[in-house]
Amino acid sequence: MGRYLAPVLAGLLLLVLPGAAPAAEFSKKSLAFEVKVGPNGDQDCRIVADLYTPTGATKQDPVPAIMGTNGFGGSKDEFSKLGPSFAQRGYVFFAYSGLGFGNSGCKITLDDPDFDGKAGSQLVSFLGGTKAAEDGTKIDYVETDRPGDPRVGMIGGSYGGQIQFSIAGQDPRMDALVPQITWNDLAYSLTPNNTDLVKGVTYTTPGVSKLDWPTLFTAVGVQQGFQQAIQNQDPSHLGACPNFTDQVCQSLVTSALLGYPREDTLALLRHASVASYIAKIKIPTFLIQGQSDTLFNLNEAVATYKDLFAQGTPVKMLWRSAGHSGGSLGTRENDSTNLEKAYETRLALEWFDFYLRREGDAPALNFSFLRDWALPESGDAAPSVGATPTYPAGTDQQMFLSGTNELVGARDAVKPGTAQFAAVTGAPTGRGNGFTSAPGTADAPGTFATFTGAPLGENLDVVGIPRLTVKLSAPVHAATQGGDPGTKLVLFAKLQDVGPGGATPVLPRDQLSPVRVGDVTKPVTIDLPGISYRFKKGHQLRLVLTTSNAVNRTNNVAGPVTITADPASPNVLTVPKLGAQTGADGSGPSGTTPFSAATGAPAPQPAGSGAPRGTSRSSLPSSRRCVSRRRFTIRLRKAPKGDRHRSAVVTVNGKRARVLRRSKKTGRLRASVVLTGLPKGTFRVRVTIKTAKGRTLRAARTYRTCVPKKRR
Repeated sequence: MGRYLAPVLAGLLLLVLPGAAPAAEFSKKSLAFEVKVGPNGDQDCRIVADLYTPTGATKQDPVPAIMGTNGFGGSKDEFSKLGPSFAQRGYVFFAYSGLGFGNSGCKITLDDPDFDGKAGSQLVSFLGGTKAAEDGTKIDYVETDRPGDPRVGMIGGSYGGQIQFSIAGQDPRMDALVPQITWNDLAYSLTPNNTDLVKGVTYTTPGVSKLDWPTLFTAVGVQQGFQQAIQNQDPSHLGACPNFTDQVCQSLVTSALLGYPREDTLALLRHASVASYIAKIKIPTFLIQGQSDTLFNLNEAVATYKDLFAQGTPVKMLWRSAGHSGGSLGTRENDSTNLEKAYETRLALEWFDFYLRREGDAPALNFSFLRDWALPESGDAAPSVGATPTYPAGTDQQMFLSGTNELVGARDAVKPGTAQFAAVTGAPTGRGNGFTSAPGTADAPGTFATFTGAPLGENLDVVGIPRLTVKLSAPVHAATQGGDPGTKLVLFAKLQDVGPGGATPVLPRDQLSPVRVGDVTKPVTIDLPGISYRFKKGHQLRLVLTTSNAVNRTNNVAGPVTITADPASPNVLTVPKLGAQTGADGSGPSGTTPFSAATGAPAPQPAGSGAPRGTSRSSLPSSRRCVSRRRFTIRLRKAPKGDRHRSAVVTVNGKRARVLRRSKKTGRLRASVVLTGLPKGTFRVRVTIKTAKGRTLRAARTYRTCVPKKRR
């Protein structure tokens, strides 16, 4: 805790926070573009877009740009709030509808670099001033690093997340990425296998087909194709596979029928996945993944993070609450109209401010994770977000399968025994892994085995990917597994929370791990779903292995399955246990809460690695301490030689401050920011200076307010 700054000097700008007011004005213009895509660049497509331009952006005073495109089934209209918000903060925002969606032409190609990536790269050229829209519009007010090379970042979720990799993997002009809730390997996403992993989530034994997500996406894509074909008189969406390429339709159908992906399907899906070209991603990347997501789970983000980290690409990872399967915290997590108010949008803004404008503190290249057991009663959820210097956050803690149904904490406590169940064909049962939770769907008797631990003596906070190594006996499958992949044993592994008094078990975020066992005669290692979850004192951990699930294809071959507990060679469940909290709630970067690094975790990347050259021409007081920052002075650097400061605008969390007085003593501007009276929390202060010659100078920094210590 620090002391208050010295009293504000006479002659300073005095800034008073009134009610909400717009931080800046902007204009919006709808545009259309012709692009050429395909492996040979010979297929014509039309893309529609909206361009949000901040008032005052000119060739003489250019600003950086941010791109965004839609999630699956959406359009450029998804950015009708976020685009203006970034424009009000001094960015050109370029929102467009991806191929096959939202009145853009051609078919859906799953963010494939040869199609979606090439299209996006040509739109970067528009921002760089070298490509015109259909109506002849060209722009020259986006900041450039060299002619035709705009200073540009990109943000978007799901389908709008993967496209960022697809563009950046072939266009070195991209500068910073914020991909949200997206995939690493689309083969894993749609046909997962959580064993036989060769790298990240990429497997060798063909996975287990999901039923619900592919069906949903097919219906949405086809419906939009017919709608656009009729509404826009655009036949490019039609054909044998409406609004999808023929290969996509063929792969979806065969995977659903067979229960696993064929080699041509794996090739198609992986060609459209960053896992296949991760080495080409060299620019700062802020990965955001949702905990409530049975489509693109946390394991996918970890796979991307680890690869980027290993090759030296600056990378930061956040596990937020919301994903494709729910978990929304509303504006407590992200706020498209007031970016500074909620932790996720504030972190994204800080990322772009630094990497596109070199404003504010260098972002910590850390790992952060929402802890839903620590949510504040209201307001910004930032204090409930833990942060460790790198991933992993949790130190491995082992538990052992014992007897017929127990989990024990010590190897010497393992008792011999067997658990027997059966793989069955026919109607699938069992809950978990669906796009909506199905609480009434229970595992059928005889199709599963459970191993339950003793009541916990203290809270156990698990952050990371649990792992199971188990030995199976499945004689029927051992005899058939050498043939078609569909004859191999299919399992589903899940970790449940059992409350006191026989309470109904809870499946954290409805997650489980589908598994197709390559060889049942060898020990099987299974990655369970990544979680950030508290198992409370008095609760019990329960491991479930089942052979059926309601939303996945299951076994094609029936047969008995046995798990044997052997004290000499036990089956092991490893859970990553979160370490100690190392600072006060909300005392970490951007209002998060710091935790100790996991044992054996790699050293962190230096904060701000990969930043552009140059510094801001204004400075703000340090944000390292919180008590002193209820009242502080902004000191702006001198204007460029031959120029002078003309006016200043200061905002706090997007609300504009009112200037009451300006110094006449020096050519430099100062301002007093008073946060007294604001609630405890995190606030981003931004200052924008206009000079007499029309230049714009900017600075920004995030502060944490708190209650000062009482004087003794």
